[in-house]
Amino acid sequence: MAVGGFYLLLAGWTVVSVGFIWIKGEQGAGGDLLWWFMIAFVLGFTWYFSLGISYKVEMGEEGGLELTSFRRVLHVKPGEISQVEPPFLPWGFLRFNLEREKAYLFCSLTHKDLQAIVRRLVEMNPDMRIRMR
Repeated sequence: MAVGGFYLLLAGWTVVSVGFIWIKGEQGAGGDLLWWFMIAFVLGFTWYFSLGISYKVEMGEEGGLELTSFRRVLHVKPGEISQVEPPFLPWGFLRFNLEREKAYLFCSLTHKDLQAIVRRLVEMNPDMRIRMR
């Protein structure tokens, strides 16, 4: 439900942004092709990044994580995670620092299954840091 709310908020932001851009274009101030390209790039990049945020995490038998997003499924071994950074609020984005990239999980920190997964990750990878704010 919260994931749907996040994407609904993002869709609303996109509609409002495009509406303001359209109004500015109708007033004759937005005729520059470069200006339209920059706005389209920002909106496209925002959606591309947002669709890569994981909404589901599962831990396999050997301890590997499977992070599922609308764009891809990421398979991560515990040894590949150098740091986990929780969100500031109870709901938000849990960040996993991996060897070559960062992976984000939209989650609730109060979820018992997620807490168990993080505890198991710490047991399997004692070098992993949990960064607290």
